[in-house]
Amino acid sequence: MVAGLDGHGKITVTLKVVSAVTDTETARLDLAEMDRPALESALAERGQPRFRARQIFAWIYRRGVADPAAMTDLSKQLRAALAADFTLATPQLSPASGPSTARKSSF
Repeated sequence: MVAGLDGHGKITVTLKVVSAVTDTETARLDLAEMDRPALESALAERGQPRFRARQIFAWIYRRGVADPAAMTDLSKQLRAALAADFTLATPQLSPASGPSTARKSSF
């Protein structure tokens, strides 16, 4: 910032932008929104074997688990990394209303 007086006695201020601030935090991926090949790639980028994606998918889609800490066939280190690097927002089931005896769920 440079401040001074102009020829008429008025104060002038000159600002110079030296560098711009950018948001460097990347958005966390949602495990439930990834297909298995995308999850395999994301895990491989983090040094994990691709078969871990199959295990994670089983926890989410077969067992309905939405907390990586509960995925007990994964190492504690991997569970902590999943919690830190990803989100997990599984669809919430809500019962459909109506007189029918059919079971319906809306996502």
